[in-house]
Amino acid sequence: MQVILALPHFVSPEVAADLIFASTAYPLNVLQIPLHKLMGTGYLAAAVACWALKGGAERMELHKPVYQRLNLGLITFSAALMAVMSANLELLRPWALVIGSAECSAAATIPAWFYALTSGHYLQPVDLLKAIVPPPLLAFRVILAGVTGKKNFVVDIRRLLHITGVKSAVYSMLTVAFFGAAAGYLVRPEATLTGVLTYAKSPECILLWQAIGAAALMLPAWTFSLKEAADKRQLAAPAFKTLNLGLSFIGLAHVLTLAPWWTPCSSGPWMPYVIGVWSLAAAAGTWGFLSSTPPAVDNAF
Repeated sequence: MQVILALPHFVSPEVAADLIFASTAYPLNVLQIPLHKLMGTGYLAAAVACWALKGGAERMELHKPVYQRLNLGLITFSAALMAVMSANLELLRPWALVIGSAECSAAATIPAWFYALTSGHYLQPVDLLKAIVPPPLLAFRVILAGVTGKKNFVVDIRRLLHITGVKSAVYSMLTVAFFGAAAGYLVRPEATLTGVLTYAKSPECILLWQAIGAAALMLPAWTFSLKEAADKRQLAAPAFKTLNLGLSFIGLAHVLTLAPWWTPCSSGPWMPYVIGVWSLAAAAGTWGFLSSTPPAVDNAF
């Protein structure tokens, strides 16, 4: 499903804009084209996460932290995207809203089901069936069920700051960068968007930018898990190879999409930093995928 949703954004941004937005001017605002392509990479990131989760399900490993984080990442993406759509109802065509809501509902409730089933927290699958709440609220309920307290939060911060090598440092930096970027895209969309693409100020561009931020919320779960795997020398495990390959592809796609717009006339002051982060992501993913060694201890992640 995620791949199908990504295709129009990549293949024909004009068609994607016509399908999504209620009033699409022709010719299409040229600045929407790179934003549609970036949105397509967001759906592909969700597809990569789903593929990794499929492998975990086949190996009966969904109880492991990496898969629980991937499930929470999908829930967060879906909830944030639903919130973005809900705040911009006047811009969307009815069928785009219906399809988007259905996709977000499925992409939130299915990971929520498996997270609740395997996490050991009080929220059980039967509670998901009984919960009469909109999908975003259900997603937040599941996320809150996964919060294990201030003490463990501090432990996670310490893990993030505990650097054991170059890969560990890079993944740690990317975790912070992705979280900061996603928060900026969602909370201050116009300021951050014009800081990258100076003249992208239309409501449609801002909506796409927020949707890209929603997708970016998945990535800290990836890079934090990859950092832990790098610390334990377990990047050869299937889930981490999948995530590294996905990180490499998504980073490269962002760089190739944004690089042509890095000109004095069209780019803002944040463009070099954004391209730098995605270049680092592409390099880290490629390096992690190609240089991974067999895990030292089986079933340790």
